[in-house]
Amino acid sequence: FLLGLIQMMSWMILNHGGGADHCGGDARNSFRCWGGFVILPASGLTIGYFTNWLGLTLLFRPVEPKICCWGYVNLQGVFLKRQQQVSQELSKMICQHLVRAGTMLEYVVKRKDHLDKVMQI
Repeated sequence: FLLGLIQMMSWMILNHGGGADHCGGDARNSFRCWGGFVILPASGLTIGYFTNWLGLTLLFRPVEPKICCWGYVNLQGVFLKRQQQVSQELSKMICQHLVRAGTMLEYVVKRKDHLDKVMQI
C-alpha cells in the first residue's frame, strides 16, 4: 500500500500542470512528456520485485528457529515451521488427484510394449 502511494505521488508530480497540448513541438523531448511511460513500468517492476523478495524471505527465512523475548516468540520461516504438515497434505493431494493406481494400471494395460516390460519383471 505504501509503495503504491509513492508511485501515485510520483505520477501526480510528473503530470502536474501539463496536458497533451503541453507536449507539442520542441517540448516533445522533455521528460514531462514521456516520463509517465517510464515511471509506471519502472515503479511496477520495483514494487513487484520487492514484494516477491519479501514473500520468499518470510516463507523461508530464518532456516533455524530463533527464540526471542525470553522464549515467548519463535522466529522461523513459515514454510519451514510447518514443513511436516505441508508435506503430508501435498502427498495426499498428489495421490488423490495426480498419481492414482487405477490410472497407472490403465496406462500400462493399454500400451502393449509397457505391459510386456512389466510382465518380464
